[in-house]
Amino acid sequence: MVQALRSKLAASSLITSEVPYPPSVSTDYESPVASGGGDYVTTISLGTPAKVFSVIADTGSDLIWIQCKPCQACFNQKDPIFDPEGSSSYTTMSCGDTLCDSLPRKSCSPDCDYSYGYGDGSGTRGTLSSETVTLTSTQGEKLAAKNIAFGCGHLNRGSFNDASGLVGLGRGNLSFVSQLGDLFGHKFSYCLVPWRDAPSKTSPMFFGDESSSHSSGKKLHYAFTPMIHNPAMESFYYVKLKDISIAGRALRIPAGSFDIKPDGSGGMIFDSGTTLTLLPDAPYQIVLRALRSKISFPKIDGSSAGLDLCYDVSGSKASYKMKIPAMVFHFEGADYQLPVENYFIAANDAGTIVCLAMVSSNMDIGIYGNMMQQNFRVMYDIGSSKIGWAPSQCDSSQ
Repeated sequence: MVQALRSKLAASSLITSEVPYPPSVSTDYESPVASGGGDYVTTISLGTPAKVFSVIADTGSDLIWIQCKPCQACFNQKDPIFDPEGSSSYTTMSCGDTLCDSLPRKSCSPDCDYSYGYGDGSGTRGTLSSETVTLTSTQGEKLAAKNIAFGCGHLNRGSFNDASGLVGLGRGNLSFVSQLGDLFGHKFSYCLVPWRDAPSKTSPMFFGDESSSHSSGKKLHYAFTPMIHNPAMESFYYVKLKDISIAGRALRIPAGSFDIKPDGSGGMIFDSGTTLTLLPDAPYQIVLRALRSKISFPKIDGSSAGLDLCYDVSGSKASYKMKIPAMVFHFEGADYQLPVENYFIAANDAGTIVCLAMVSSNMDIGIYGNMMQQNFRVMYDIGSSKIGWAPSQCDSSQ
């Protein structure tokens, strides 16, 4: 159940990537998103002829990569492994390419070889390469975007829930949104279906002005909080968390508990690639004490799953949500009011044991994970430097 942070610090010195499209070109594009064992999986269309691959959608990292032939070490995936020799548009990139400089770890052969790791110990090694990525507009039209940098991974490790790789949606130069952002106005949004939903239940990730992308014509009303820039970690979407309320009362967490420190540590980020929400230990303990004082269900030991607060709700399964105190995250300028199922998640198939979807961070950083983002459409407006959210029934394609 517990998924560690899939994130990698971007290079400390970033060079703006060049995209061969004029900034005035802006269209809406979409890609389906489904739940996959605590991760959220979308698709990417790569190569000539184009082939579709399942990839984990991760706003906490930058590199786009998939497993490639020849595969020296690969994990299981449901799609055929990408064969560069089968694509007429595939080329390797050299160490002289500016995007090679954006890799946190590289070597020259003379191709630009990379090594990219994540907080859960998974990772990929291979060659930074260039390919054609085919986008699908909300009207069903296709656009082939050429010369997009991606990692062709030959040595890969970790659990990626049968996906072929990962699409980095962070703020660094190598990410999907940085390389292709001029095509859709540097704005994207997703709506995460409940994590226990079947993979057949999907919701569109929109790239562009999603308000014009709803076939129902329904306009969502977002609450927005500003993005915060952290020069030490350029890739992450930082926001200012001011406090948390339990049962309608502010916990009065000490000011500055979630601030970015002078050395670049600390802070609070939104991350679609992390399952649980992580808080620094001091405020996390305040949250635990408040919840324990308000919940009277029998306690269950969740330590084997890495969880600190679990309850047996079998005696009132139909009504337990009414007995769990409300939780609100107070961000700068906007509140995130959470449904109970976003912070107390079912830990067994019967739904009789529920656990807090939050743990203490050992990385001195707060992470607003994907469990808490379920059934909200979350928008990243990079051009306006803000993140917004609106309640939505995600599996109805809103």
